[in-house]
Order: sequence, then C-alpha cells, then structure tokens
Amino acid sequence: MTSSTIQPSGAGAPAAPRASSETRLWLLALLPGPFGGWLLAPAELATDALLGLYFVAGFAGLPLWTWTARRLGKLRAFLAATVLSVSVFLGALGLGPGDVTAFAAITVLSGLGFGATLLLPASMLADTLDYEALRSGARREGLLLGLWGVVMKASAAVGAGVALPLLGWAGYTGGAATQSPEAVQAIRLLYCAVPCACYAAALLIAARYPIDAREHARIVQALSARTDAP
Repeated sequence: MTSSTIQPSGAGAPAAPRASSETRLWLLALLPGPFGGWLLAPAELATDALLGLYFVAGFAGLPLWTWTARRLGKLRAFLAATVLSVSVFLGALGLGPGDVTAFAAITVLSGLGFGATLLLPASMLADTLDYEALRSGARREGLLLGLWGVVMKASAAVGAGVALPLLGWAGYTGGAATQSPEAVQAIRLLYCAVPCACYAAALLIAARYPIDAREHARIVQALSARTDAP
C-alpha cells in the first residue's frame, strides 16, 4: 500500500430491584437491566451474575484479540469482532423469558466482542495518529485523543438519553413482574436491533481503513527520517 491510498480521515415496601432499569440502562449495548430482568425475572442474582460474566469474558478475551490482530491485522480482527457482535445480538432476538442458558452463552460471546472494542479501536487510533503526524508535520495526540473521549462519552449519553424515554413511552415499568407487549418489543429492538444497525455502520466505515502493518511501518520510518534530518 502506498501513501496515496490513505485519505485524511409508593406506598409500602419497595419492590425488589429486579432489573434496576434506570441505573443500568446506560449499559444498553452490554447487558441492560430491562432485557436481563425480562428474561430472568425474578432472578435478580442471575441478572447480576450475567452482568459480571459479560465483563469477565470481555477482559479474558483480550489476549485472543491481541493474537488475532497480530496474525490477521488489526482491521481484519476488528471486522471479525464486529461480525461476531452482530451475530450475537441477532441471536438475542429469539430469546424469551426463562432462556437463561442461551442468554448466558450470548452474554459470553457479546463480552468477547466488547473486549475487542476495548483493544482494537484504540490501537488503530494510535496508528492513525502517526499518519496524522506525518501528514501535517505536527503531533496532535492531545487534541485528537480529547476528541475521541468526547465522542465516546457523548455516544453513551445519547444512548441512555434516547433509550430511557423510548422505553417509558412504550410502557416499560421498572421493577414490574410483567411488562406489556409494547414494552417487550421496545426492549428487543433497543437491545438487539439498534446495536446491529450501529455495528453495520461501523463495518462500512472500518472497511475503508487503509493502514495495515506494512503501511504503518512505512509511516514510522518516514517519521523517523524526518526527525533525523538536519
């Protein structure tokens, strides 16, 4: 690959917090309280255990994604993780109340995908920062990393800010033993369909990422030559 291929880029005792929906919904793309509470009701401990399992799987999968990135490249590893995540969330569409074992399997697989999102985008960003330094002649890590952080936080805030009102509009009641059909459908769409749409958009964007290991080595070499020049 040559440099020309790179483009700048009430009353009474309170009900048990079975879903703890309002405090957990920001985990919409992870293991949201409403979805877990609906599937596992009334097993609050099961919901909490699966939430923990999600994070354990994510961090345990980091060595796997590191190895995959070294063997196939960061982009291919990221695309594979994205396809995995889409498949997992599509599988969750078919779940119903009591499908604890299937939900546990989906939790582990989605946790693996979560691990990839912790590792690979940040590593690809680092390569992009080197390209930007070569292109512009200036190191702008602070600016670009700050922008990255703002976008990440804003996306999480928008997700919760949109999902909560939509669930309320659909009739979802936190802590309720049963939910209306409209609320259940909203939970399915927000947990499964929306993430799939986001991942599909990520696939289309990431597929155009042009920096592989060879191109990055060329960039680093060019940066070193520029630094060593009198």
